[in-house]
Parts: sequence; structure tokens; C-alpha cells
Amino acid sequence: MHDLYHMFSANSGIPSTPSSSLCDEFIVVEAKLWKSEYKTFPLYSTWESHLDNNDDHYPDSNNNQHIHIHSHHHHRHHHHHRHSSPSSHQHDLHSHQHDQHHHHHDTLSNHHPLLLNYEDGTQHNVPKLTLDRLIGVYQECFICLNEPWHDNTLSHRYFRGDLDPLVTNIIFAWSARHGAIYHGLFPGQDPNLVGEPFFNKAKDLLKERFTTSNIDTVHALLVMHNYVIGKTGTQRKQAESEAYMYLGLAIRMCLDLKMHQDASTTTPIEKERNRRFFWLAYFLETLCTLNVGKPLSLPDDGHASLGFPASLNHEIGPIRWRVEFMSQRFRVIRIYRRLMALTTAAKEKQPISLQMITELDKQVKDWYDALEPHFRYDPHNPNWKQINQATWMRDLGCLKLNIEHHYTMMQLYSLFLSTASPAAAMNVLARQVSRSSADKIVELVECWSTSLPKEAWCHFALEPVMVTTRLYTQLIEEGDEDTPGMKARMERIAAIMENSPIQHRHPVRTIVETIYNNIGSPRLQQQTPLLDHWSSASLPMLSSLDFMQEQHQQSHVP
Repeated sequence: MHDLYHMFSANSGIPSTPSSSLCDEFIVVEAKLWKSEYKTFPLYSTWESHLDNNDDHYPDSNNNQHIHIHSHHHHRHHHHHRHSSPSSHQHDLHSHQHDQHHHHHDTLSNHHPLLLNYEDGTQHNVPKLTLDRLIGVYQECFICLNEPWHDNTLSHRYFRGDLDPLVTNIIFAWSARHGAIYHGLFPGQDPNLVGEPFFNKAKDLLKERFTTSNIDTVHALLVMHNYVIGKTGTQRKQAESEAYMYLGLAIRMCLDLKMHQDASTTTPIEKERNRRFFWLAYFLETLCTLNVGKPLSLPDDGHASLGFPASLNHEIGPIRWRVEFMSQRFRVIRIYRRLMALTTAAKEKQPISLQMITELDKQVKDWYDALEPHFRYDPHNPNWKQINQATWMRDLGCLKLNIEHHYTMMQLYSLFLSTASPAAAMNVLARQVSRSSADKIVELVECWSTSLPKEAWCHFALEPVMVTTRLYTQLIEEGDEDTPGMKARMERIAAIMENSPIQHRHPVRTIVETIYNNIGSPRLQQQTPLLDHWSSASLPMLSSLDFMQEQHQQSHVP
């Protein structure tokens, strides 16, 4: 399937021509880089309360599924404690009561409540139970970073009371906002505010660390980037620049520490740790460019000798699945970077060789063919119709990687959806590939809704759903013969979103309303703004890049 034209000929029945005539052909693509106005990468944990008056009510425990938090050495499920009302203090974190049995656990006795200073001049103690839960949220949900599991990991250090304060506070900040949005923490409080005291403390601690290159500072900077880029409001542009600064500093420290090289002098755990941190920096930089347009600093070939992360022998079960999943996400993001270069050329109306498209097509297929067997989606597997709590991390990885495969193919071939001569044949092929991938994305999203627990929805990426709906909208407006089928599939997407644990989020509601507008359903009672030019009139902007879905994984605490 290497030769793109032969693939097209086999699928369409059109007589083939010598492959050299296609591969040697250059075209100017009239496509522009498309991206959503929302930063919807799941781990940015963006809360868009300023965009819609209906968002003035904040998530509560009735809307969000509580996440199970496991602490080191023993299992326990933390239960919700209702917080004080927002009228007392909008981001008052101290309303949790101490869980007194913690004081009897030796590893916790030296870790005291945290005193925070608020902008209104007040001070509040944050109980240890709340802090423990925030660490647990990070361990469970920040899946893009999987620290090699050994006796000195983050959770061990935290419960011993010697975790770096800079790392500790930025983890608290990220987890507070993420938990408030997705997991029922801090009900009734503004998710954009609950993490700010922790973040401000982390910024103060960072002032003394700019010249100190070590793994904890790199760790903290990467999480600070993730937290800040998810900020909304009138200062969003300023926050994006600040996030880019943190990311740039993290990358510089990675290079200073030679984390981009597989040094033979390091232990296996240190080597694996370096790989995971470096590829995470590479991954986040790519997403930053896709979301906010900041330039790349890491060259695509500057780490050719660096291996991708791989699970260690003692990492089994969910930890192994997380590591394998993220390793595959790092591989496909590198292909995506090459696609970014093509869309940049398209934006500047530079000629693109069809051979470049052929090569990217092959790279995506080769990547998919090399996936671990348990990440290869089998639609006939009956397990996709039921939730399996024991294997949901593996199943999440499978569904996300398969969605990513089809999303990447749609983005690649969107370059040709509005292209006429001299590549009219490519336009036909692009529609075939895009429609097939869109149908598969609908099927995979349905599997997500039936086979994964509610906790997994904090990892759900909206971009593939957006691009799928935009494609269907274009084809319906063009009078495609499968219009009834595409409308039915769009209604299925809307129903899944409406019944999902993330239905309270502004972009999700907008997706649902957009679908009903586009299919002419009388269900929608009022007009609301559509999502980012979702009409065929602007579909040339459906060009292939945006962000890729993400999610990654942190070692599951046993």
C-alpha cells in the first residue's frame, strides 16, 4: 500500500497510471491550518466559565464521578465532604475535615496541613486529607507522565514528607482544577480558582530554581506549563506566553541534563526516566504549537538515537499499559509533526509533492500495524459492550490509539478535500478515506461510552468528534446520497455526549447544539454560536492540524 495512487485505484476502480507520474507531481494546497478556538486537550483541564452565562454554575458531585484515590501501603476510598458555599469564600479549600486515622499512620505523621495565603489577605489551612486526594488525582489522571516505578517515586516521597515543595504545590494546583471539573472535588467552587493559591506558591518557589537543572525542576515546569496553558479569561494570551516560557525552560533543562541521549553510564531506571521526561517535553511542545501557534524548538531529528519509553520488567498490569500507550502516543505525535510541516507549506502556498503524502500515509499505517496486540481494536470483541474495571486502562489505551489513527488520517487527507485539478483523483480518495475514518470514530466513541467507567471520561478528547461532525456537515450540505445515515450517526454522537459525565462542559454542549442545528432537528430551542466555522463554506480551513488527542499516564499507585 506504499504507492498512494495504486491504493486509490484498487479502492475506486479507476485505471491506474504509472506511480512515478503521481509521486513526481506537485500541487499547491489551498488549505489553512485549522484548530478549535477551545483548548480541548483533556489534561489542560480548561474550564470555560467566561464563555457562557450558563457556565456560572460550577460542577458538583451530582455531575461528576468521584475518583477512587489509593494511597501507598494501603487501599482506601476517600468519600466526598460537602464544601462550604461559595458565598463564604469562592476558593476556600479548608472545609474538609481531617480524617483522624491518618495521624496513626507513621508515613503520614510528618506531613502537616498546608497554610495558604489568599489574595484577599486571609489564610487557610488545607487539611491533609484534601492534599492526599489531590496527590491521588494526579497519580490517577496525569497519564502523560509515567515515572519509572521504584522505591523512591513521587508517592513514596510524598508520604514520607520529603517530596520537593515545588513539585508538590504545582501538582496540588493541577489536581485541584482537574478534580473540580471532572471528579466532583470542591463542588460549587470555580474550578479556575481552586488551584491558584497552590500555583502562586509554586511560582514563588520557582524564583530560586531558574538556574538549577534537576529532574524535580523539569517535572514541575512541565506540569506548570500544562496548568497555565489551560487558563481561560481575558488574560488567556498572556497565560499562553507564560506557559510557553515554562515549557521552554523545561526543554532547556532536559538538554542540559542530556535526557535526549541514551547514556550508557546511567542505570536502567534513570535511562527510562530520562526517555519518559524528554518525550513528554517533545509531546507537550507539539501540542503547544498546535493549540496556540508557538514555534517549535526541538528538531525532529535531534534525538535520533534516543529510544522511546518501554515498560520495565517489574511494571505490570495498568502501569505497563500506561507506559505502552504513551510510548505509542509519542511515536504518532512525531508523525504528526511532519504533517505540521506540510500544513505550514500549504498555508504559505508552497508546492507539496504527493510523495510526501504517500510517505506520511505509510508511516501512519506502519505505526498502527506495529501496535501491541491488545491495542488493536477488534469490533467483534464482546467485551466492548460491557465495563471491565480490571482492564479499563488497557481498553482506554486501545480506543484512544485507534481514534488517534483515524483522526490523523482525516487530518492528513483534509488537505485534499477542497482541491480540484490537478489532483482531482486525490480529492475522491480523500473523501473515501475521511468518510471511512469518520464512521470508525463514531463506532469507537460508542465503545468508549459502553466499555469504560465514568472515571475515564476525563481523558476523552473532543477534537476527533469535532472533525467527524464537520466532515458529515460538509457532505450533507453537498447533498451526499448517504445523508440520512450521516445524520443518524451525528445524532448518535449527540446522544452520547448528552449522557456523558462531561456533558456540563461548554464545548460539549456546543457540539451537541451544533449537531442539532446542522441536521435540522427541532429539538434545539434557541440558536447558539456554532463551533469554529462548522459549515461547508469554510471547510477549506479543515486542514489537517490541530491538536492531537492526548492522554497519557502516570504510574498507578498499588
